[in-house]
Amino acid sequence: MEFNQQTQSNEIRVYSPADDEEILLFSNSEHTFPGSDREFNFRSFQWSDDFRYLIFQSDFQPIYRYSGTADYYYYSIEDEALDLIAEAAFTAELSPDGQKVAYHRDGEMFVFDLDSSEETQLTFDAKDNFYNGRFGWVYEEEFGQVQAWKWSHDSRYIAYWQSDERHVKRFVSTDYEGQYPEYTDIPYPKVGEKNPVVRIGVVEVETGENRWMDIDLGDDLIPRIYWTSNGGELAVVKMNRQQNELELYFYDVETGSGTLIMDEQAEKGWIDVFDFFAGIDDYFLFPDDREEFLWISDRNGFKHLYRYGYDGGLINQVTDGNWQVTNVFAVNSEEGRIFYESTEDSPLERHLYSINFDGSDKVKHSHEEGHHSFSMGPDGRYYIDTWSNTSTPTNVELWTTENGGEMLKKLIDNQGVQDYIEHYAYSERELFSYTTPEDVNLDGFLLKPHNFDPEEKYPLIMMIYGGPKFTGSVQSIRNQYMVSISHAAGLCYCQHK
Repeated sequence: MEFNQQTQSNEIRVYSPADDEEILLFSNSEHTFPGSDREFNFRSFQWSDDFRYLIFQSDFQPIYRYSGTADYYYYSIEDEALDLIAEAAFTAELSPDGQKVAYHRDGEMFVFDLDSSEETQLTFDAKDNFYNGRFGWVYEEEFGQVQAWKWSHDSRYIAYWQSDERHVKRFVSTDYEGQYPEYTDIPYPKVGEKNPVVRIGVVEVETGENRWMDIDLGDDLIPRIYWTSNGGELAVVKMNRQQNELELYFYDVETGSGTLIMDEQAEKGWIDVFDFFAGIDDYFLFPDDREEFLWISDRNGFKHLYRYGYDGGLINQVTDGNWQVTNVFAVNSEEGRIFYESTEDSPLERHLYSINFDGSDKVKHSHEEGHHSFSMGPDGRYYIDTWSNTSTPTNVELWTTENGGEMLKKLIDNQGVQDYIEHYAYSERELFSYTTPEDVNLDGFLLKPHNFDPEEKYPLIMMIYGGPKFTGSVQSIRNQYMVSISHAAGLCYCQHK
């Protein structure tokens, strides 16, 4: 998707790397909201696997940090028709077979058939602060998830959380920004108070039959669920409230019975199941075509990939070293390759690698020095690399991993930025590292005034790492391009490795 400056419209285009052809699929300026003359606009979209439909999210209204309600529309590519699916839905997602859209609305789960345009309600017992397929504040905030349900691979089932927070004590916050204060009153469990009670249900879409998984939860938490490659089998991750003990169960959705597959305990600290700041939602990865799963764990002090069989046995550690796996972009079971991002070159940089399932034949795919981010197809064949370093403005490139790797197209080179700053007093960041008297290694960057004279003295502005929510982001020391117009003072920023 891109914004067309000439037409002032958001356009969805399809590009074929094989023949370098580009097709305009949808432009919002050419459509209005159904039954209205108001120009259509959207926040995000999904594309069905059969390429017949686009699903749009529009008129988003925030509720908590990440969540909110929105209207959802579907666009038939063949008929070029835009129609409404649901208004004020909490979340919505296409089924894997592209035939239906499931969504949560007003505490309940629904499905919409794209061929017949019929809506079917799947759950029926919601109440105030009692939801089917939706989280309250604490699960969304602490586990970084908004959508509390998942389609099965064959589109037969939907597994969902039922969340009951009617007993959770409430917290009132006050917004004094306006002439009169505004109050927000939500269930908010403080330390030692009762958490929401959740259970996992599985509903068969065609029949509406619902089955509860037999989970002995107590005061424990369920941060993640996954469908395995076996039909009708659901993986459930359970953790204690301290989040230093993790158990993985496999459940038969027909009977609701489960089997413990693996468990893990952290003697120090806690166990992560996702990393919001790295942009990875799941540390468990379940390929849909093999009876194995991958897990990112820091059990040896560094986050690495581990490979398990469905019997819970460790097959092998896939990656190893004094560096971190920060994301996984694709798992190609047919070729036995995993495509991942890591800090192997430097904690200040990110690079793309691939490796065999057994940990052999590791290949580095990104080569320019700097900080890279990647958008990759599900089989790892093509990817978009967005990268920069302290002396190079952001570049965006289309690459293939085939035949040793090849750049297919330079999408953005920002030569205009390079030309622009050459006419101004620009100072690039200078990266440095040093060890404190307490033997702590620190990375930092220094911005020197224009025409810096080492014989002169200058005032120095110090910026320090201020915690996970610091506006400079969690890791502000990166080998990454940053525009800064020099002033009379120097600027220094330091961060613990």
